Amino acid sequence: MTIGRRNRWVLMTALASTGLSAQAAVAQDVDGDIVVTALKREQSIQDVPVAVSAISGEQLKTAGFQSLQDIASRVPSLQVQDNGIVARFSMRGINLNSISDASESPIQVVFDGTAMGSSSNFSATLFDIDRIEVLRGPQGTLYGRNATGGLVSISSKRPTDSFEGYASGQYGNFDRRIFEGAVGGALAEGVRFRASVKSDTDHGIQRNLVDGSKWWKTDMYAARVQLGVDLSDRGDLLLRAYGTETDGVGPGYGLFGNRVPGSLATACSVADTVAGDCVTQRGIGGTNKVTSFISSNRPLAMHRSGWGGSAELNWKLDDAIKIFSLTSYDRLKKSRREDADGSTEAGNTIGSGNDYRQFSQELRLQGKGDTLNWTVGLFYFWSKAHVTSDFGFFPAPQGDLGYSNVRTKSFAAFADGTYALSPQINLTLGGRFTHEKKRHDGLNLAPLVIPFVNPKVSVPFDFSSKNDVFTWRAVLDYHPSDAVMTYASVSTGFKAPGFQTQYIFSTDPFAAAPSRKEKVSTYEVGFKSSWLDKKLTFNSAAYYSDYRGLQQVLTVPTPIGVNTPVLTNVKKAELYGVEADLRAVPNEYFDLTAGGAYLHTEIKDPGTAFDGHVVSAAPKYTFSLTSRAHLPLGDEGKATFQATYRWQSRTYFNLTQSKLQGFGSYGVLDLRMIVQPPQFPNLSLEAFANNALNKKYWVHAFGSGAIGGGTVAIWGQPRMYGLKATINF
Repeated sequence: MTIGRRNRWVLMTALASTGLSAQAAVAQDVDGDIVVTALKREQSIQDVPVAVSAISGEQLKTAGFQSLQDIASRVPSLQVQDNGIVARFSMRGINLNSISDASESPIQVVFDGTAMGSSSNFSATLFDIDRIEVLRGPQGTLYGRNATGGLVSISSKRPTDSFEGYASGQYGNFDRRIFEGAVGGALAEGVRFRASVKSDTDHGIQRNLVDGSKWWKTDMYAARVQLGVDLSDRGDLLLRAYGTETDGVGPGYGLFGNRVPGSLATACSVADTVAGDCVTQRGIGGTNKVTSFISSNRPLAMHRSGWGGSAELNWKLDDAIKIFSLTSYDRLKKSRREDADGSTEAGNTIGSGNDYRQFSQELRLQGKGDTLNWTVGLFYFWSKAHVTSDFGFFPAPQGDLGYSNVRTKSFAAFADGTYALSPQINLTLGGRFTHEKKRHDGLNLAPLVIPFVNPKVSVPFDFSSKNDVFTWRAVLDYHPSDAVMTYASVSTGFKAPGFQTQYIFSTDPFAAAPSRKEKVSTYEVGFKSSWLDKKLTFNSAAYYSDYRGLQQVLTVPTPIGVNTPVLTNVKKAELYGVEADLRAVPNEYFDLTAGGAYLHTEIKDPGTAFDGHVVSAAPKYTFSLTSRAHLPLGDEGKATFQATYRWQSRTYFNLTQSKLQGFGSYGVLDLRMIVQPPQFPNLSLEAFANNALNKKYWVHAFGSGAIGGGTVAIWGQPRMYGLKATINF
């Protein structure tokens, strides 16, 4: 670092102790403490020397969260881009910009303890959730697999011995109907169950002006069943099974940054885009006039179905030592189609499919003593993805691009322990050894759909990679009082090599070759505190990350002159920032949470066009504020008025730092009113308006070569409003 950067680092460390920001919603026990399992054991969030945010299931409901994309509004440094069928995460500037269905995200998603290997699995809906925990920074020990940026852990509600459940119904604009419910309790002594269901349907947010069809439309159904059995007074077994089915039509794209009618040398402005005045290279227009209207020649049908199950065993060897085992299997089938030119011409239509399956097994042995808490474990992961893609490039007809098979085998051994050096000081050391093999084989048929290449040419390929990597962390935390903790940590992580599996346009097999692995080392200091009998909580963290070998999809020219997306590596990036969160509950009538982050990113790759640029999907500033006022209504009744405002600065969606493939700063306001009628404490009635001011913004943008080097964009959701009723029993 230069002297100037050292000074900024010192300044950020000071800000981490005194700055402004916010804590995500929290899961609390009866004493008001926030309980998380970030280190794979239950702890108060104020005692965990990790940057972690937690959202309880109840708060998910009151906030109206329906998907993982909603979580980003409450978690500092987290960005989620979701087009309804693929979700991409960015945390502290670490992300993967690939849309290939076999891609593995550097932000690991864990559902009920199972690490999801495919990015396609990240679009699952949220229902009957107990809590969500978001860990920021590399997770190279207890979790480890590809989590260079962080981890999102989702835990569903577990079966209980007491009978309980709920049912809710929601209706809103665009004829959106959401029904959700769960029921559970004891079937016999020592045997309990929980069954949960959800449906989410609508008639489409967008209308295609060409034929009147509805786009950006969802028809989703999901179910989960759990059975818990007490094997003895020492242990229990929990069996889970789930299934989900989604059909619909994807969002239509806005044509942006191309040409104004009558002057093909003039670029569109944002105002031109909203007005629908942009045209393609050949002068064909008819794009998004507003978020709800599009013009397109081809429907964007999409389908996603998945099912799976797991068996979780908890067994106590004695009062201090226990065994944990989790066996999981997941299957996913997905297909989608996109009109990627954002217009009515047949210039760029693409399709893709994924048949994915994975198996994982984790074994842990955990011990707890007066001065030492420790965990040792083994982890095995296997997956196979068969992905396909097709493409139509005017004037050639739609044709197959070929197929890819990606097979992964990963084995890891890990250990982590926290030792009390004194009643106030703890030292945590952890390490993980990972051995991982991957193979990528298939057939590239791209030349068959490119009219100026011999149609008899096809390109088989077969690549493999093998990596043995050790990652580790060291943490020192200090508790000057029961209400205050500070910590300093060093943590490392790695992401295994990956492949470009779809939309390969090259006769050279190099386009399917593996990237190198990426590595990150993060240095972090943090401060956690609670005041006024836990009515005020303030936490903050400052970090510096040395990020090497960033895996990114970059478009490069091939020997035949066709630009081809290739998964490759950027040399390094410098990342540093400050995060902070605040929660205040001064009395029973009012509470407030606020959160924010500052993030600096800079690519370090001399000789490239993006050296010195910022990384993608990483706004410099983010901020969120949620305030709630509670008004008593007679006996046991209450009315809650809730407002959430989230804001972020300019975001770029690729490394070129082009304003045409980014979006400026914007803020979104969500409003909600929740009424629990007097004498009906188990009933709640809600009215809500998300994006109440109907802000027009886009969540992703990318270049489309078939429209003359222009850009298309995916809009954020428009104003969504409606009513909801929930009964608990």
